[in-house]
Amino acid sequence: MDPLRVFVVDDDEAFVQLITTVLSAKFGHWVASETDAVKAVERIKVEQPDVVLLDLVMPRQDGYETLKFLLADEKTRGIPVVMLTNFDADKFRSMAERWGASAFLGKKTIGLAAFLDRGAQADDLPFAQKDDLNYAQLDEVIRKVVANRSE
Repeated sequence: MDPLRVFVVDDDEAFVQLITTVLSAKFGHWVASETDAVKAVERIKVEQPDVVLLDLVMPRQDGYETLKFLLADEKTRGIPVVMLTNFDADKFRSMAERWGASAFLGKKTIGLAAFLDRGAQADDLPFAQKDDLNYAQLDEVIRKVVANRSE
């Protein structure tokens, strides 16, 4: 499968480092990131990734506001956005859908939050147990939203 251009927007630098390592090392995706959502919107306009992974709760500008800006701009409205959060997935899933997100994943669903909660760093990835990280699920979701955009 062809690698994708993924843009990660999350204020948690450890999570960004981990998700970048997972997506680039395991699946060969090109990954760019930004911890500041305001700066991310401008970079996404220029870099035109295949998909954006967007944290819901961030300082300065939250994921909802960021999604609104991305959907309102002609340059970015066609880019699928997968919303991510550590909070109650059921509550936020329907909200993300109403807001116009392409997909929603709880960070716990993809196993990354628990991995980080143990104090692990991206360098520890080669030693992670299969139960710790559901790499394939994340890759499957981002490929699916990109494919849906292309149809």
